[in-house]
Amino acid sequence: MRSNPTLTVVVITRDDPEGLDATLASLKPLKQDAGNLLEILVQDGASQPPVDSVLDRYRSLIDGWTSEVDGGIYDAMNRATARGHGDCVWYLNGGDRSCVASWEALARILEDCGDMHLFGYILVSEDGTTQRRRGARRASYLRHALPTSHQAIIYPGAVVRALQYDTKFQIVADYEMTVRVWQAGIGIRRHSLTLASFSVGGISSSRSSEIAIEAGKVHSKHFGAGMIRRQSSRVRFAISRCIRQRRFAK
Repeated sequence: MRSNPTLTVVVITRDDPEGLDATLASLKPLKQDAGNLLEILVQDGASQPPVDSVLDRYRSLIDGWTSEVDGGIYDAMNRATARGHGDCVWYLNGGDRSCVASWEALARILEDCGDMHLFGYILVSEDGTTQRRRGARRASYLRHALPTSHQAIIYPGAVVRALQYDTKFQIVADYEMTVRVWQAGIGIRRHSLTLASFSVGGISSSRSSEIAIEAGKVHSKHFGAGMIRRQSSRVRFAISRCIRQRRFAK
């Protein structure tokens, strides 16, 4: 990676002006610190009503935005990624918040980007109020599921622009692409920097069975996993989720 690596932050939003406002507000200090080294792109899924008023407030912060009908969140990510120029790419959903205090702190870990994914820490809330700091599991966990939330991952830009998300996966395309990045020889480096915070939404709870089914397809596609292996991964996913819920309940 060259000196002074650049970062593209892709912000995906639809029908959530408050969430978009919160995300952009959290990125403002970072952008002011980084200047041209940080590129912020907003991909809006033709929100109704339009989010123009929010975008207008952050006009000096945003390097580009598009509002258009898309094929879902992963299609939106692909569209924005293709427009980016950063050496590294970081994905945030509207409502997620950057926790990075300074560009200097982030730039130190970006030096590892290029031949590495960068896995940081994430602040997660499952009850809307209580937050817990969570680190990434080891790379070997990719054989079961994503080792951390996608908001805590920074990808090499050239790699994700070439590979793109497979939109056949409606829920776990972030997991599937991360596996492909890893299998392409891009390693994983875990860092102690807390990158973002987010609240767990409805998909992780109401669609957990669908997540497990799609994850099983990823296992079959990339690891040749048989039925026993897929069932084992589903059980491991369910146990991990149960443990997290109990921790938040304390």
